[in-house]
Amino acid sequence: MKTTFLGLIVDEQLSWSSHITSINNCIKQYIGVLYKRKPLLSHDCRRMLFFAIVYPKLIYALELFGTAAKTLLDPLKVTVNRILRVLQDCGRNSNVISLYSNYNTLPISELFKFVVGIIIFKCLYDPNISQSLHDALIINNPVHMYSTRSLNNMILYRSNAPSYYASLSYLYCTLWNDIPLSIKNIAFLNKFKKTYKLHLLQSINITQTV
Repeated sequence: MKTTFLGLIVDEQLSWSSHITSINNCIKQYIGVLYKRKPLLSHDCRRMLFFAIVYPKLIYALELFGTAAKTLLDPLKVTVNRILRVLQDCGRNSNVISLYSNYNTLPISELFKFVVGIIIFKCLYDPNISQSLHDALIINNPVHMYSTRSLNNMILYRSNAPSYYASLSYLYCTLWNDIPLSIKNIAFLNKFKKTYKLHLLQSINITQTV
């Protein structure tokens, strides 16, 4: 049984399989059209089309469905790679990192980390963030008792209960803790986004060709 809520397709196993398949099928339909029409489009126009018709479908609720298993997300990644190759006139063996670097964006797995990093950054430093979201994600045990920005460089976990290790709070905290200290210490959101995105882009395996 599948349920649709706010544009999300959720099955009874909460696997996100149906939702990811729906996104993938939706994006796939653009490949042929873009391939036929790209000679008529400038490079700037092609980039604009990517961010108008593909990127919004990837980013919407990614902080949720991005937790799905790699085997579920891989077909979506391959489809996006194909579209980027079409738009940039690149062959199958082209360097994946160049495809994303040219458009200043990220593969789905790194894009998920990027979105989560922004959420945690806002929870820690934005006074306008939802209090309920802040309380759900942020620690109750500080690293030390002094009021400094470094107080939140490492987020401590709340519980040793097995169920906690399957929670979004645990996953989000883990991803934040993996961000280099020099990036977490950045004071402004826009600079954080730019620096963290570059860090994630550089972490892509450049030998990927799928």
